[in-house]
Amino acid sequence: MEEVRTAQVAQRRWRPRPILRCGMMSAAMLAQRLVVGWSARSTTDTIVFAARWDFMVSLNSPLSKRFAMQAVKWASDQRNWRQRLALQACLLALSTMASGLWAADIRIFSGGAPQTILRSLAPEFERESGHRVQFTFALVSAIQQRLIAGDQADLVLLPIALIEETARLRPMQASGRQELARVGIGVIAREGSRLPDISTPEAVRTMLLQAQAVALPDPSTPSGAHLRRVMAQLGIASAMEPKSLHHGAIRGGGELVAKGSAEFGLYLVSEVQTIAGVTVVGLLPPALQNHVVYASAIPADSSAPEAALSFIRFLSEPRFKKRWQASGFE
Repeated sequence: MEEVRTAQVAQRRWRPRPILRCGMMSAAMLAQRLVVGWSARSTTDTIVFAARWDFMVSLNSPLSKRFAMQAVKWASDQRNWRQRLALQACLLALSTMASGLWAADIRIFSGGAPQTILRSLAPEFERESGHRVQFTFALVSAIQQRLIAGDQADLVLLPIALIEETARLRPMQASGRQELARVGIGVIAREGSRLPDISTPEAVRTMLLQAQAVALPDPSTPSGAHLRRVMAQLGIASAMEPKSLHHGAIRGGGELVAKGSAEFGLYLVSEVQTIAGVTVVGLLPPALQNHVVYASAIPADSSAPEAALSFIRFLSEPRFKKRWQASGFE
């Protein structure tokens, strides 16, 4: 009888405790209900644990950070070292497994001005967050029309005036409205050519009148509309009409200058700094200048608002200030 009782006790000792499969629950509940089973045979303890990860998001998210902190706090209160060890192993697994499970695809509609800096920063954001970004770059007026027509986007980057106009017809979330940077209008010339004087409004007027052809932004864009006002301000609107070639900087305008089809181009400097074959002469003088302020907005029907907001915060981090400046923004 004693031998049977001893065998039953030994069997109970060796039988693994049930393992709780963790479903959708709060971080605190998960930490408290994580059950670890083990088998004690001879002098070897085998730690066995399992959890469902389907509720997890990237460890860069507030939820999983709270989970980690609360779980570690709970583990520190436990007396059993096996539970602490298993929970630490669980958290280590999360660091390599959880980041991709709830990673979002962020659809971003943007004007062309910040294209260079956005493409530069996107890989770093994807690496740090686990999210993926999908850019659509176009004329700002075309982006506005697509948004009003109902095209799906998770994040919009446009001149702030256009965002305000668009928001009247396409609701935007308040949390995503943020000014990012501003960019001014500059003059470009063919690489290797003689650079014009643009230090004063009169010098700019002379340059434009002497040119055979000038590349300019589409008049439907904020910078294009401003340059039309500049021509009127200088009293040369009629003279410039036949020799103005309206093309986006990265959609043929810069190339016209690089090939010599247009002697000069007037564009947002962030759009032309990376175009081969052209030189940025400088910014228009203050009396003719108009800075375009780029801002962000998250449509109310965004499918990934939290991920979009994390990208906005990423773009605004102080560590990237010099890179924004290097791309032509202030």
